[in-house]
Amino acid sequence: NHPLAGQPVRFEVKIIGKQAHGAAPELSVDPVVKAAQFVLALQTIRARILSPLEPSVITVGTIHGGQRHNIIPAEVTLSGTIRSYSDEVRNTVEEKILRLQEKKRAVVRGLIAGEEALAESLSWDEIQELLA
Repeated sequence: NHPLAGQPVRFEVKIIGKQAHGAAPELSVDPVVKAAQFVLALQTIRARILSPLEPSVITVGTIHGGQRHNIIPAEVTLSGTIRSYSDEVRNTVEEKILRLQEKKRAVVRGLIAGEEALAESLSWDEIQELLA
């Protein structure tokens, strides 16, 4: 048995920030940094929340944002899949993603209806607390 054969749940996350020039990062809300935090938090779900005996995979397959090397973009979009044989595992992962979404105020499509709001900064401790 391999999670590749498990039923996939597709997700898309849109993190909305505030665009600014790279020379003035203090004027931005950087969605690239928030996207990186989100990816690390997703991998923490697999590594620290789920049993290692339960086959599952959380894949972030795309990350898109920005159009110029010296401009902090206004938004970043990530997409991926959750695969598992177990409905319980899929439900746990979806619940944790939605908790992250609420706190980070990112938009998670595929799991919830579209809502949009500004990204917020989260400390690593806050991410760990959300995943507990």
